[in-house]
Amino acid sequence: MKCGTDVTNVEVKDQEQGATKENILEQEQPEKQASSDDNNQQFQQQAPQQSQASAQPSSFSVGARSYWQWLVNSWKAPFKVQDVNKYFGLGTLIGENVIFVLSVYIIVRGFIRKASDAANSFVEAFGGESSTASYMNLSPAFFIKMLIFLLLASFLLAGAAYLIKRTFYESKEDFLTFLNRVANYTNLNVIFNVVIFLFAFLSTSIAGVSLIFIIISLIMSMWSLGLYTSVLATNLPVKHDRIYGVFLLTIVNAIIIAVIMYLGGGALFSEISSMFEDIF
Repeated sequence: MKCGTDVTNVEVKDQEQGATKENILEQEQPEKQASSDDNNQQFQQQAPQQSQASAQPSSFSVGARSYWQWLVNSWKAPFKVQDVNKYFGLGTLIGENVIFVLSVYIIVRGFIRKASDAANSFVEAFGGESSTASYMNLSPAFFIKMLIFLLLASFLLAGAAYLIKRTFYESKEDFLTFLNRVANYTNLNVIFNVVIFLFAFLSTSIAGVSLIFIIISLIMSMWSLGLYTSVLATNLPVKHDRIYGVFLLTIVNAIIIAVIMYLGGGALFSEISSMFEDIF
């Protein structure tokens, strides 16, 4: 007859339970360590990706560098047309006109200031009252009108050359690509316009204005040269003799310039006349 608990069986069970717990802990520790290692690897993988994303330049900076490289290459070799963003030529044409008109605006404003000072001195010499703010009457409408007429003339001249090229050659070039070609030939005008803009701030003397007129004549010559080159310098199959195309382009350009000068010149002259009437 047994009178107590079997101590041996209890100790064996306790040992088995302890071994089971130790095995569970040993299994959990590698799992935790593995998950920790996975998290570290994911963090290390994400960190270079984030640094690479932050190191990547913006689309604007990439476009600006591409545009600048296009300008430099066209200055080095104007006849070598580059395959670039098709809006470079359009943007350059608009930018050149804006800088040019702003330069003219500054020059005219400087001369009106001098005329106003001379008129005030003349009035004061005869005992009259002078006006110190009369030269400020040059309204922004002068700038806006000139910009509109110059842009209109530029697009009409380029459009005429484009249509003549499509008529006299088997050309499938779109208008924006054609503007890129013309701009590639005439990108020296960017430098000329910057020079005029600087002279507009530095000098309003007769000598300075004479130099500005010389540069303006260079701009017009370069623009005409670019239009004629875009029509003549091509290896496309010819539909009609290209000399007649150039002759037709000359006639169309003369008509466009005459109409623009008649309309735009009259509007700008009336603006200037009204300002001088206010001064005197």
